[in-house]
Amino acid sequence: KPLMFRIKDMTMGQKIRLAVVGNAAARAMLIREPNKLVAMSAASSPKLTENEVAGMVRSRELSEDILRYFGHRKEWMRSYDIKRGLIFNPKTPSAVSSKWLAHLRANDLKTLTKSRDVPGPLKRMAGQRLAKKTKKT
Repeated sequence: KPLMFRIKDMTMGQKIRLAVVGNAAARAMLIREPNKLVAMSAASSPKLTENEVAGMVRSRELSEDILRYFGHRKEWMRSYDIKRGLIFNPKTPSAVSSKWLAHLRANDLKTLTKSRDVPGPLKRMAGQRLAKKTKKT
């Protein structure tokens, strides 16, 4: 039976357990669960890798709570790919996006100012950061 169908038939406790001890495919499915407890269990799994998180934060299917959780975890925010993914995700809360905006490279700031997916205030902040960076050099 495919994993998706097995997850559908599981109880809440079984889903939480699978989110914590399961494989990458199970975590990828369970982090998109509407139930916050299951999704947070998948996000806080000790088996979660940096590459998995980088892929997850680019997804528009994640809830704001999960994106906020990743944005406040120091061990995940050491990765540039994760920071970039969070900032470019339109569902990321503005406070999290603006916090990590200073860490973007000039070419990514330029892309962000032209992006239609991100909120207007974030675009303006990116434009200001870009102007500051280009003025320095």
